[in-house]
Amino acid sequence: MNSLPKDFIEYIKTSRKDDADDLLESLNNTSVTSIRIHPEKGIHDFKQTERVPWASNGFYINERPSFTLDPLFHAGSYYVQEASSMFLEQFFLQHVNVNQPLVVLDLCAAPGGKSTHILSLISGESLLIANDVVKTRAHILSENIQKWGSANAIVTNSPVEAFSKMRSMVDVVIIDAPCSGEGMFRKDINARNEWSIAHVKACSMRQKKIIQEVWPCLKEEGILIYSTCTLNEFENEQNIEWLKENFPVTPLTLSIPAQWNVEEVNHNDVYAYRLLPHKVRGEGFFIAAFKRCEANTLSKNFNRKNKIPSHQKSMTTDVSNLVNTEEHFLYFYQDSIFMLPETLRPEAMEVMSNAYVIHAGLHVCEVKKKNIIPSHSLALSPLYVLNSFPDLELDKESAIAYLSRKDFFLVDVPDGIYRATYKGVGLGWLKKIQNRYNNYYPSEWRIRIQTE
Repeated sequence: MNSLPKDFIEYIKTSRKDDADDLLESLNNTSVTSIRIHPEKGIHDFKQTERVPWASNGFYINERPSFTLDPLFHAGSYYVQEASSMFLEQFFLQHVNVNQPLVVLDLCAAPGGKSTHILSLISGESLLIANDVVKTRAHILSENIQKWGSANAIVTNSPVEAFSKMRSMVDVVIIDAPCSGEGMFRKDINARNEWSIAHVKACSMRQKKIIQEVWPCLKEEGILIYSTCTLNEFENEQNIEWLKENFPVTPLTLSIPAQWNVEEVNHNDVYAYRLLPHKVRGEGFFIAAFKRCEANTLSKNFNRKNKIPSHQKSMTTDVSNLVNTEEHFLYFYQDSIFMLPETLRPEAMEVMSNAYVIHAGLHVCEVKKKNIIPSHSLALSPLYVLNSFPDLELDKESAIAYLSRKDFFLVDVPDGIYRATYKGVGLGWLKKIQNRYNNYYPSEWRIRIQTE
């Protein structure tokens, strides 16, 4: 591994005189591996797992296996997420009423760790907007959210300005800001190579711009959560102090156990929390939250008549035999039926009218002529009505072959459509036709590494 940048070492030794050597040494150590299990379909095969203390479904695992060759990973049974970033959960537990319908915007969301985490914390009546401005990253984000199986997420690929038009609509904004990545130095060699003081200051300016541009969408008493995976004060303390000075906000604090070894930062009465790799089992992470304490003078009245944009049609086809449609509405788009939470229909339509949408809600099925073809997303969703189609349980070897879209042997079964499962968790669809099987696993998601 490349050595740490000299200017970075000098900065740490100046800013953290008491424990600089311990911190710098930790950045050259091996990182830990952690997962967060799905609360409704979260099984895994890892032994001797230890809980991540600040995340209800987070676990450390003793070694890093080949997740690509684990069918449960592809089924969305768990998500491989860095442990420190799971600390976001504490702000939701202590400051957000997760039992009421919420609009949550995860602004810089790819690859999807925080988004899938949020989906596990908020109610099914809430709406998550998960955005990433980079198209390739937005499609990875979409794949991971589809594997999670929720019906209340819209994945977008839009610049921040698109959300400034959605005035006073959002209850919680999460800005996991693009940063210099110092806290990830032991995992990300590119972050080491690209680091410089100039890069740090450019990141700081970019982060301020993002906050400014997204601010109009936040409701009165809405919460803005700002986080980075870096360690310097330019992107952290100085930015949250700037935020407090320039916007009508109240900093939020947390009550957390001392044994977690999470640092509470008090920078000119602006509070934040820092997780450091020599103090916790995780990477470097910084997070602060603020409540908007004045009315949004740019408030916009939404069309409560639930108007559907012109490129979408109302969907009246009954698919209740396939999916639990309670508290959801259906819409028809490009020969497919999708489902979103009914409570926040106007807000969902506002997003779909103003942002570039990768996918919106749960893709239930395609309609070809009079035939209903279940979607891949439906096979992975906890909202799927079990036994709508028969399940076909695969062993691990067959499951890997199915996920690779390779031929595999199956016991003889009657012709028809089956939901392929592994340990009872849905993987996707296949169809038995006489002496062969059609594999409907998405070709763009298939396992590409050599499995023999």
